[in-house]
Amino acid sequence: MTSRRKAFISLLSAFILGFSCCFFLFYFGILEHRHFPRHRQGPTADLAHFTRELDLNTQQQDFLKKQLELVQTRHEEICQTNREQFMKLRDEFRRSFSSILTPEQQKKFIDYNRKRDEKFKK
Repeated sequence: MTSRRKAFISLLSAFILGFSCCFFLFYFGILEHRHFPRHRQGPTADLAHFTRELDLNTQQQDFLKKQLELVQTRHEEICQTNREQFMKLRDEFRRSFSSILTPEQQKKFIDYNRKRDEKFKK
């Protein structure tokens, strides 16, 4: 294998690993998207925000509240159906990443994953 090819494979591997790590950091809430902080607060925060910013009347507020609740319900349904696919992807990532770790690192990684899993089961 040529050194140029090795360099390319190393660079590609680093990119894939970096992308995967960022994905999981965002997914598990360690990093948050800075442009949409209200999404974690639920429809009540959105309702208050839009009421204040757009000066909504009572009828508009009632309509918005129903729409936000509908969106939240549909979002939860979509998350539930995609959960199985995500868990498969997560387990695949854990296996592939674990394969390059030393036995000591693997133990720490397993412990880290166990703690993260317990945290998000709540």
